[in-house]
Amino acid sequence: MNRRFLLVLSVAILGEVAAVEAFIYWQQQTSLGCFDVCGCGACQPAGREVLNMDSFQVNSSTNVSLNLRNVGSISLSLQAYLVKDSAGDQWQSDQWQNVSTPGPTLSPNGVATTVITIGQSCNSCSYTGATGAFSQFTSTKYYTVEVVTARNNSFTFTIMT
Repeated sequence: MNRRFLLVLSVAILGEVAAVEAFIYWQQQTSLGCFDVCGCGACQPAGREVLNMDSFQVNSSTNVSLNLRNVGSISLSLQAYLVKDSAGDQWQSDQWQNVSTPGPTLSPNGVATTVITIGQSCNSCSYTGATGAFSQFTSTKYYTVEVVTARNNSFTFTIMT
């Protein structure tokens, strides 16, 4: 091969690489806010979900209200929750996912009161654990409450009833 042919081939390859890099950069700057490697549109929006508990209140032996604050930079919607006792027995509900009215939606810095029910107060809950071991909140015990957003991010809080 002659030198001129190799020079033209090298320039063509470098041009192709530059074009691909430019396309990737352009894709990353589009409204999706990310580069969709799989082509499935599963990119998360720019920003983060961050949820804090400001306070809670025990309403009954099977009902607790959490005051949750979105301290992240994007709106979030709650989809499910689970409550665990110290032995690992748990109540779980995906009630917000399965009803026509979605779970609480919080805009950035928004606060929402979220009612968490267990036992006989929760028709949409499923129970996992020792039979009868955790049917209600017991005074002076610690419980772990985990809420899950529509983007499948989990936030865990500890309460003492």
